[in-house]
Amino acid sequence: MKTQLRIGVLGVGNMANAFVKALNNSVNLQHTIGMKGRTVASTYDFIKTFPDKAQIQNWYDDQLWQDLDYWVLAVKPNQIKAASSPLINALSQSSKPPVVVSLMAGVSISELEQYFPGCQIIKVMANLGIAKSKPMFAISAKDLSGSADTYK
Repeated sequence: MKTQLRIGVLGVGNMANAFVKALNNSVNLQHTIGMKGRTVASTYDFIKTFPDKAQIQNWYDDQLWQDLDYWVLAVKPNQIKAASSPLINALSQSSKPPVVVSLMAGVSISELEQYFPGCQIIKVMANLGIAKSKPMFAISAKDLSGSADTYK
Protein backbone atom coordinates (compact mmCIF):
# COMPACT_ATOMS: atom_id res chain seq x y z
CA MET A 1 0.00 0.00 0.00
CA LYS A 2 1.37 3.38 -0.98
CA THR A 3 1.35 6.34 1.36
CA GLN A 4 -0.07 9.60 -0.01
CA LEU A 5 1.83 12.65 1.22
CA ARG A 6 1.65 16.37 0.52
CA ILE A 7 5.14 17.85 0.69
CA GLY A 8 6.22 21.46 0.29
CA VAL A 9 9.84 22.10 -0.69
CA LEU A 10 11.22 25.57 -0.08
CA GLY A 11 14.16 26.17 -2.40
CA VAL A 12 15.09 25.20 -5.95
CA GLY A 13 18.84 24.65 -5.70
CA ASN A 14 21.00 21.53 -5.89
CA MET A 15 19.85 19.99 -2.62
CA ALA A 16 16.16 20.61 -3.39
CA ASN A 17 16.71 19.05 -6.82
CA ALA A 18 18.38 15.99 -5.30
CA PHE A 19 15.66 15.61 -2.67
CA VAL A 20 12.82 15.85 -5.19
CA LYS A 21 14.53 13.35 -7.52
CA ALA A 22 14.79 10.90 -4.61
CA LEU A 23 11.08 11.32 -3.84
CA ASN A 24 10.17 10.75 -7.47
CA ASN A 25 12.25 7.55 -7.51
CA SER A 26 10.41 6.14 -4.49
CA VAL A 27 8.22 3.17 -5.37
CA ASN A 28 6.22 3.10 -2.12
CA LEU A 29 5.30 6.74 -1.94
CA GLN A 30 2.58 8.64 -3.73
CA HIS A 31 3.03 12.33 -3.28
CA THR A 32 2.26 15.79 -4.43
CA ILE A 33 5.22 18.11 -4.22
CA GLY A 34 4.84 21.85 -4.10
CA MET A 35 7.90 23.97 -4.82
CA LYS A 36 8.69 27.54 -3.93
CA GLY A 37 11.85 29.35 -5.02
CA ARG A 38 12.81 33.00 -4.70
CA THR A 39 10.73 33.90 -7.74
CA VAL A 40 7.86 32.36 -9.67
CA ALA A 41 10.13 32.13 -12.74
CA SER A 42 12.92 30.28 -10.91
CA THR A 43 10.37 27.82 -9.56
CA TYR A 44 8.88 27.14 -13.00
CA ASP A 45 12.36 26.72 -14.47
CA PHE A 46 13.12 24.15 -11.75
CA ILE A 47 9.88 22.21 -12.35
CA LYS A 48 10.52 22.05 -16.11
CA THR A 49 13.65 19.97 -15.47
CA PHE A 50 11.53 17.03 -14.30
CA PRO A 51 9.58 14.56 -16.45
CA ASP A 52 5.90 15.27 -17.04
CA LYS A 53 4.86 12.34 -14.83
CA ALA A 54 6.41 14.00 -11.78
CA GLN A 55 3.71 15.56 -9.67
CA ILE A 56 5.44 18.84 -8.95
CA GLN A 57 3.54 22.09 -8.69
CA ASN A 58 4.48 25.74 -8.25
CA TRP A 59 3.14 26.69 -4.83
CA TYR A 60 4.05 30.34 -4.83
CA ASP A 61 0.72 31.13 -3.17
CA ASP A 62 1.44 30.85 0.55
CA GLN A 63 -2.07 29.51 1.27
CA LEU A 64 -1.14 26.30 -0.55
CA TRP A 65 1.37 25.60 2.25
CA GLN A 66 -1.44 25.10 4.78
CA ASP A 67 -2.17 21.59 6.04
CA LEU A 68 0.79 19.88 4.37
CA ASP A 69 2.35 16.78 5.89
CA TYR A 70 5.94 18.00 5.48
CA TRP A 71 7.80 21.22 4.80
CA VAL A 72 11.32 20.63 3.46
CA LEU A 73 13.67 23.57 3.93
CA ALA A 74 16.30 23.43 1.18
CA VAL A 75 17.53 27.02 1.24
CA LYS A 76 20.89 28.46 2.21
CA PRO A 77 21.19 29.03 5.98
CA ASN A 78 21.47 32.81 5.59
CA GLN A 79 18.09 32.81 3.77
CA ILE A 80 16.09 31.15 6.56
CA LYS A 81 14.59 34.33 8.00
CA ALA A 82 13.35 35.73 4.68
CA ALA A 83 12.36 32.32 3.33
CA SER A 84 10.38 31.30 6.41
CA SER A 85 8.42 34.50 6.96
CA PRO A 86 5.67 33.74 4.39
CA LEU A 87 5.29 30.24 5.83
CA ILE A 88 4.65 31.51 9.35
CA ASN A 89 1.22 32.80 8.27
CA ALA A 90 0.44 29.47 6.60
CA LEU A 91 1.43 27.73 9.84
CA SER A 92 -0.97 29.86 11.86
CA GLN A 93 -3.79 28.92 9.44
CA SER A 94 -3.05 25.18 9.38
CA SER A 95 -5.29 22.72 11.19
CA LYS A 96 -2.23 20.60 12.04
CA PRO A 97 1.42 21.61 12.09
CA PRO A 98 3.65 20.03 9.46
CA VAL A 99 6.81 18.11 10.17
CA VAL A 100 9.63 20.49 9.20
CA VAL A 101 12.60 18.76 7.57
CA SER A 102 15.68 20.97 7.34
CA LEU A 103 18.42 20.23 4.83
CA MET A 104 20.35 23.34 5.98
CA ALA A 105 23.76 23.13 7.59
CA GLY A 106 24.49 25.54 10.41
CA VAL A 107 20.91 26.12 11.59
CA SER A 108 20.13 24.38 14.88
CA ILE A 109 16.91 22.66 15.80
CA SER A 110 16.42 25.24 18.54
CA GLU A 111 16.66 28.07 16.00
CA LEU A 112 14.20 26.33 13.68
CA GLU A 113 11.76 25.93 16.59
CA GLN A 114 11.74 29.70 16.96
CA TYR A 115 10.63 30.08 13.34
CA PHE A 116 8.19 27.15 13.40
CA PRO A 117 6.71 26.82 16.91
CA GLY A 118 4.69 23.67 17.54
CA CYS A 119 6.23 21.76 14.63
CA GLN A 120 8.28 18.60 14.90
CA ILE A 121 11.71 19.53 13.52
CA ILE A 122 14.01 17.03 11.83
CA LYS A 123 17.46 17.94 10.53
CA VAL A 124 18.84 15.84 7.72
CA MET A 125 22.43 16.34 6.67
CA ALA A 126 22.58 14.63 3.29
CA ASN A 127 24.91 14.75 0.35
CA LEU A 128 23.84 15.05 -3.26
CA GLY A 129 23.91 11.26 -3.62
CA ILE A 130 20.33 11.45 -2.37
CA ALA A 131 19.28 12.08 -6.00
CA LYS A 132 20.36 8.55 -6.90
CA SER A 133 18.74 7.13 -3.75
CA LYS A 134 22.21 6.32 -2.40
CA PRO A 135 22.96 9.15 0.02
CA MET A 136 25.10 9.32 3.08
CA PHE A 137 23.26 11.26 5.75
CA ALA A 138 22.72 11.92 9.43
CA ILE A 139 19.37 12.64 11.06
CA SER A 140 18.86 14.66 14.21
CA ALA A 141 15.67 15.52 16.11
CA LYS A 142 14.61 16.59 19.58
CA ASP A 143 13.70 13.76 21.89
CA LEU A 144 10.13 13.70 23.20
CA SER A 145 11.07 15.53 26.38
CA GLY A 146 12.43 18.37 24.23
CA SER A 147 15.53 18.61 26.39
CA ALA A 148 18.30 18.16 23.84
CA ASP A 149 19.14 17.21 20.29
CA THR A 150 19.16 13.45 19.95
CA TYR A 151 20.99 11.67 17.16
CA LYS A 152 19.29 8.61 15.77
